[in-house]
Formats: sequence, structure tokens, C-alpha cells
Amino acid sequence: MYSLRNSQKIFSELTSGKVINRTSLANNNSRIDNFLFVEIMTYLDEYRKQYKMCGYDFIETPNYIYIKDKVASQESLKTDLTMKICVLLLILGKHLNNKNYKMSKLTDITGGISKADIEEMEENEETKELLTRANLKKGLFVAIQSNLINKNILLEKPSDGTFILSDIGIEFFEDIFKNYSSE
Repeated sequence: MYSLRNSQKIFSELTSGKVINRTSLANNNSRIDNFLFVEIMTYLDEYRKQYKMCGYDFIETPNYIYIKDKVASQESLKTDLTMKICVLLLILGKHLNNKNYKMSKLTDITGGISKADIEEMEENEETKELLTRANLKKGLFVAIQSNLINKNILLEKPSDGTFILSDIGIEFFEDIFKNYSSE
């Protein structure tokens, strides 16, 4: 039988625009199974039906789950929020590339970017221009916090306050690498 408490937490997370990732971070910075993801996968048919009845598209992958309005047209998939998320992820990737860091700095539990790294990124003229064009005028960290951290795309490591990508963030870059390497 499904857990009412977990179901309420799942509803709160999904309807507030958050992604539920397959894994989450434990206090010791290890990736562990996300109990909300496990709950959904255990009762997947019920959750699909529940969100369909509420007018949402229930998007599930092996690594993450989110919902979107069913009435959204194909054109509205290119939303302002989606664009901002992509721009911010690309800024993170560009920083790694500029510093000759490996991708594992953003994906591995032993890696992570700090607030100081983010402040350094913001000093870059190209980053400033991207932030302006993406209408992210409150600064890079505020933009990252509201669009990546608060949406569970970037996770804060409890032990040192640095940030690594969640499952959906990792998949974003894997898709880029896959598309780039196939050319």
C-alpha cells in the first residue's frame, strides 16, 4: 500500500516544479536511493493515473520524474524557465571547460563547485552577457539557486556546501556529449 505521507510530499515537490531524482545526497555526501522516487516506481500505475486525472503529463525516466501541464502545446515546451535552466547548465559546463576541469567536478560526489566558483563565473564577460540576455538580472548565484538548486537539478553537498549535478543534470550533459560525439 502506498504511503500517504510520501504521496503528499511527492505531490508538493512535483506541483512546485521540482524534479524527483532517482538518487539524493545523504549527510555523508553519498548518493542514495531517493525514497520518493522508490515510492513512485513501486506504485507507478497509480501515480500515472493520479496525475493524468489532474491534467498533468507525468514524465518518468529511469533517473528522474517531473510533471508538466497537459494543455501545454509543443511550442510552449520552449518556456522561459527551460531556457534559463539550459543557459545556467551551459554556463556551468563552460566554466569547467575554461578551467580544464573534468566533468566529474560536477558529477562525482568527491567533486563540486563552490559559491566562490560561481562568483568567479559571474565575473566572466560572456557569462554577464548570457545572464542579461536570459533576463537573469539578480546575479548568477540567485539564478542558480532559484532555477537549479530549488528545482533539484543541482544538489548541495551537506558536508561542505559545494554543489553537484543531480540525475537530471547529469543526463542533460550526457545528451549533449552523445549528440556531439555522433557528429
